[in-house]
Amino acid sequence: MPMRPKKTESQRLTKTVLFRLTELEESQLKRTAAQCGMSVSDYCRAAIFGTTPKQRLTPEQQKLLEEVREIRWNMSRITNHWRSRDWPGVRLELDRIVEKLKPLLNL
Repeated sequence: MPMRPKKTESQRLTKTVLFRLTELEESQLKRTAAQCGMSVSDYCRAAIFGTTPKQRLTPEQQKLLEEVREIRWNMSRITNHWRSRDWPGVRLELDRIVEKLKPLLNL
């Protein structure tokens, strides 16, 4: 397994900064950092230096996003069939979308 290249002296994180938080603030900081998939240190560093840490999607949200992408793809196909006046193709794609939407809408 190849080793990582060593950091130069200017790249090493050698300084420590301490600050006080309430219990509630600490738990919120830890929870938010974890939701972003970051350590508390990395999260604070990102927030201080102007990047906006983004929360990761939950597995359920990722699944829903994939479903929406698939429906979007089907909508594009419907548009293509519509433009070429392929009415059976339009009907087929609409049926596919309905089948995808049923589980999402609990029908």
